[in-house]
Amino acid sequence: AARAVRLLSEEECNVMIDDAVLYGQENGWTTARHNTHATTDIPVGRLPRAGVLWKESVAPRVQEAIARGFGFEASDVQPVDVFLVKYSADEAG
Repeated sequence: AARAVRLLSEEECNVMIDDAVLYGQENGWTTARHNTHATTDIPVGRLPRAGVLWKESVAPRVQEAIARGFGFEASDVQPVDVFLVKYSADEAG
């Protein structure tokens, strides 16, 4: 059964979004990183504030939630390709 887990506060979400939007305006968004499922995204490691937030705070929560949900140790969970995706209601698809 699926379950929802709150991993970020509203403030943390805003930091991630604001950081991605600013980075995207200055450097552009990537669109060709995924061959089969194209997205408009930015790897979180490229974002100054969001990258630190991810590494120091959010990643451990994600690791713990996944481990708890599947019954193994958080140290066994290693997120590899973490990115923020940009969606637009104006674009088809």
